[in-house]
Amino acid sequence: MFDYGIDFYSPQSFVDSRGRRIMTGWMSRMDAGQEESCPTRAHGYIHCLSLPRVLTWEDGALRQRPVPELLSLRRFLRTGTALSGSLNAESGHFELVLKRSDPFSPLDLTLRSGTVGIHYDPQSSRFVVTRKNWADGGTQFREIRLGSLTDLDIFSDASAAEIFVNDGQAVFSMRYFTAPENDHIEYAGLVPGEQLEYYAI
Repeated sequence: MFDYGIDFYSPQSFVDSRGRRIMTGWMSRMDAGQEESCPTRAHGYIHCLSLPRVLTWEDGALRQRPVPELLSLRRFLRTGTALSGSLNAESGHFELVLKRSDPFSPLDLTLRSGTVGIHYDPQSSRFVVTRKNWADGGTQFREIRLGSLTDLDIFSDASAAEIFVNDGQAVFSMRYFTAPENDHIEYAGLVPGEQLEYYAI
């Protein structure tokens, strides 16, 4: 499984000049109702490509990591260190990074004022990602079984989110649409010594 999210389709890859296997996917799995009400129609398009990912095969498993060149997009750093708290994003364009010191503790994280949600329950080994459907207002979800959560690397654009879990062990990609003023990030479940890193991009 390349992607456990809601919008990922028809991936293609190539080998670059450094010998890396790079893959992108088409972020398009909308139904007819979602396409009809897709806000980007006003700008002449509906779907988009995912971020480029470096594919590797390590210890008998596929790993997908965002290309390291994306680090150059980071403009400034803000951190959340309280056990629970919130951050305001200047826009929908940001990266969130979390390295866990306790990979067996629960975590809750919401992006864009609750439009996208992430929940990890170590007791049930459930890692769940949710999205508010812009067409009918309902909530859609995808989940995997996850024995521990070591890290997250989350990229958000104005209408897309890609969530890299456990150093590329799993990825969730999805489109979302919400008002520009919905820029609130909330989190709960950090343990002492952990920090949520926010980078504007």
